[in-house]
Amino acid sequence: MAEKSNGFGIAGFVLGLLSIVLFFQFFSIILGILGLIFSIIQLKKEKTKLAKAGLILSIIGIILYIIAIIVATYFLKTMILDEITKNSINNLIVYLI
Repeated sequence: MAEKSNGFGIAGFVLGLLSIVLFFQFFSIILGILGLIFSIIQLKKEKTKLAKAGLILSIIGIILYIIAIIVATYFLKTMILDEITKNSINNLIVYLI
């Protein structure tokens, strides 16, 4: 009888957990995708609770990363536009004086 291995499930769980904890880091998307892949591999071999948890955690980590990128892009865009507007008004005032 072959031994049942849960290595991919454990790897998927750990990577999914790390992708949530480190969601504001660039490499968290890589951790989330790898966790997703390992969890899916384990689920195809044998359905385990760790593989299911790893799948859920990886998806949450990927979603958190996407939300963080959207929020950061919005704030950067807002800050840049505010700075351009402020500089334009200052230049206009200097030109008028």
